[in-house]
Amino acid sequence: MVALAAKYPVPIAVCASGNTFQSYQGGILGRQTGPNDHYIYAIDYTWDGTNPASIILIGSNNWGEDDWGESDVTGIRGGMWRGNSQFIDQAMDLCVLDVEATGVEA
Repeated sequence: MVALAAKYPVPIAVCASGNTFQSYQGGILGRQTGPNDHYIYAIDYTWDGTNPASIILIGSNNWGEDDWGESDVTGIRGGMWRGNSQFIDQAMDLCVLDVEATGVEA
């Protein structure tokens, strides 16, 4: 969550082979059935500030299809998703790449 709060995308593995994910057109994704077989990016989140179960991840898919998922307010057509705490609990391989440049001379 620290990376997301700093506005860095976080790649996560999710189950994308189920019908719910395959046919997602909007709303908030919950727990998926099946193996984690696809990487997507979490790019932001909402939270009420007190209840961890209120966290909603916001992200993008990399299928390149504008008829999958939600559109966002900046004009991105399709490819966006939202997932609740059950969706987050099932996601695996959360990792953050080192984004700080080291050993670079100005």
